[in-house]
Amino acid sequence: MSNNTANHCTNCGQLVRPGANFCNNCRAQLAPPAPAQPAPHTPPVGYAANPASTLPLQATPGTRTLAAAGPQPARPVVSAAEDKTQALSTPHNGFTPLPAGALLGSGTSQFAVLDGRVEQPDVRHVYTAEKWPSSGASARYWIMEVRDPLVVDRERELVTRQLPETGLLLPVAAFSDQLWEDGKRHYLVYPEKPAITLKPASGLPRPQSLDKTLRWGAMLATGLHTLHGKDLAHSQVNPHNILVDDQEARLTGFENIKTLQKMSRDERAHWQQRDIADLATSLLDLLGGPRSVLPAEVMTALQRGQGKAPARPFPSAVAFGQELTQALGNLKPSAIKTRVGHSTDDGVVRDHNEDNVIAQERGVLSSKIPLTCGIYIVADGMGGHAAGEVASDMAMNAAMAAMDQAARALEQADTGQMREIVKQACLAANQAVYSERARRGSDMGTTIVAALRIGDRVVVGNIGDSRAYLINAQEIKPITVDHSLVQRLIDTGQISPAEARSHPQRNLIYKVVGDKPTTEPDVFDVRMQPDDRLLLCSDGLWEMVEDSAIWQTVLSQQDPQIACDQLIGLANHAGGEDNITVVIVQAA
Repeated sequence: MSNNTANHCTNCGQLVRPGANFCNNCRAQLAPPAPAQPAPHTPPVGYAANPASTLPLQATPGTRTLAAAGPQPARPVVSAAEDKTQALSTPHNGFTPLPAGALLGSGTSQFAVLDGRVEQPDVRHVYTAEKWPSSGASARYWIMEVRDPLVVDRERELVTRQLPETGLLLPVAAFSDQLWEDGKRHYLVYPEKPAITLKPASGLPRPQSLDKTLRWGAMLATGLHTLHGKDLAHSQVNPHNILVDDQEARLTGFENIKTLQKMSRDERAHWQQRDIADLATSLLDLLGGPRSVLPAEVMTALQRGQGKAPARPFPSAVAFGQELTQALGNLKPSAIKTRVGHSTDDGVVRDHNEDNVIAQERGVLSSKIPLTCGIYIVADGMGGHAAGEVASDMAMNAAMAAMDQAARALEQADTGQMREIVKQACLAANQAVYSERARRGSDMGTTIVAALRIGDRVVVGNIGDSRAYLINAQEIKPITVDHSLVQRLIDTGQISPAEARSHPQRNLIYKVVGDKPTTEPDVFDVRMQPDDRLLLCSDGLWEMVEDSAIWQTVLSQQDPQIACDQLIGLANHAGGEDNITVVIVQAA
C-alpha cells in the first residue's frame, strides 16, 4: 500500500514519512489516514471493511501496543476495488522477502526498502534501500539479509574499526532485527555503488587481461595489508570472495576472518602468508591457470606469492602488491625487431588446400605509437571443395581488415585494447563466414588463430584447433587451447596428450568460425623476448609433427622462412594427411 497522506502511526503516534507502509518506530503496518472526526456509518452493499494483516509484527521494546494506546479512530470503509492495501501473508518458512516500504534498523541507522529479491531461498535476500528519514537526494544502499548471525557478527567488528576501503568491500552498518515471531534477521548494509557494479571473479571467463588482473591484484594486496595491519587475516581469499569490475577489485566474504592478536608470531605469519598465497593462486587462475604463457617477471611474482619460487616469500601483502605494480609498469610495449616466415602446402593426401595464411609486417604503427606492428593469421577451412577455402579466405580477410583498422586508430598501445581488437577481429571473421554460409545454405566453416603484435607485445585469439606456440631456448609452450573433444578429454584426465594424437575422434572440434551467429574466441597475451619465436599453425602440422620436433627444427634455423619450409617437409614426410600451414615470427 502507498499512503501519501498519513502523518502519524495509529499504533504508537510516531510521525511517519508519506508513502510508508510500516511505522519506523513500532514497525506496525500503517492504516490509511482517518478523518479528523469520523462519522458513524453503515457500509453500502458490496463494501467491506479492510482485513487486518495476518503477520504478527512485534513492536520495538518500550513502545506502546495498540491496546495500550487507547481507542483509535475508526478506519474509513472502502470497496474492494478501491482498496489497494495488500496484507502480508504469513511466511511458510519464516524467511520471506520484505515488501517495499519496510523499515530496517534503529536510531540514526534506519533504511527504507525500495525493492528486493531472493538471492538464495531460505538463506539470503538482497535489497536496494535508502536512509530514513530521507533527506531529498538520498544515497542508496545495498542490504544483505540472512538468517545466520555468524555472517553478520564477523563483519560487525569491521564496521567499528572504520578500515580504509581500498581492496575491501566493507559494510557501513551491521545489525539484527526482530521482524517476525520466529526469530531475528541479520543485515549487512553496503553503499549501492560499488556493491551493485562489482561481480564475483569466479564467474568471469578465463583468461582475463594481464594488465587488468595485475591492477586487481595490487588493489587486493592493499586490502590484505590493511587487514593484516589490524591483526586480522581473511583466510578465504578465492575468486568467489573477490568482486571486480573494469576499474577495481575488492575482497568480501569476511565471515571466516581470523583474529591474530593473541596468536604467536609464527601463527600470525602463517595466516598472513596464506592470504598472500591464496591471492596469488586466484590471480593465476584468472590469467588461465598454471599452463598460461606469462611474462617471466609476472610468473615469478605469482610463484613467489604462492611460496613456490626459490626466492623467499614476500614479507608482507604490500610488498606483493608493489611487485605486481612494478610488473604492470613493465608491460608497456617496447621496440623490437622481427623476422617473419610463412608457408602453406596441400599435403600428401588432399588434392586442394583449404588453409589460408597471412603474415604482414606493418612498419611503424603511427606517430603516436612509434612501434612496429604485425598481423598474422592462419585459418583452416572445412566444408569441402569450393567451401572450406572460401570460408578460410573470408575469415582471414575479415579479421585482417578489422585488426588493421582498429590498430591504426589506437591512441596508445596497451594489452586491454589489443585484446579487444583481436576479439572483435575474430567476431568479424565469424560474422562474415556465418552470413555466407546462410546465403549458400552450406555447412562451410573454418578455424582461426589470429595474432596482433605491437612492439614486443602479442595478443592471440583462436577459435577451433589451429594453434599458437611460444618457442625459445628453454621450451615450446602452447599459447592457445584447442576447442576439441580430445583436449577436453586431456583436461579431465581421461586421456594423455600422447593418446590424443591417435584418438579416433581427434578431429572433432566444438567451436567453429561461422557455425553460429556469435562465437566467442579465447584471447591470450604474451611478451616476446629476444630470440623468442611465435609460431602459428593449422592442425596439419601439429598432428603430423610432435611438439619436440617442432621445437628442435625452429631453433635449428636462424631464418624463419627456412624453418617454415622444413616443418612443412617434416609433416609431409610423416604422411601429410591434411593441409599444412605455418607462420614463424622471430624476435631479434
